[in-house]
Amino acid sequence: MNLEAQFSSHEAVCAERYAQINARLKRLEGVIMKTAGVLIVSMSAIVYASLTFR
Repeated sequence: MNLEAQFSSHEAVCAERYAQINARLKRLEGVIMKTAGVLIVSMSAIVYASLTFR
C-alpha cells in the first residue's frame, strides 16, 4: 500500500513538472519565433534600402 501511494504521488509530481516545462518551452518558442521574424524583416529592409539607394 505504501509503495502504491508513493508511486501515485511521484506520478502527480512528475505530471506537474512536465506541464511547467512544457509551458516554459512554448513561451520560449514564441519569443524565438518573434525574434526571428523581426530579424528577417529588418535584414530585408536593409537589403532593400541598399539596393534602392544607388
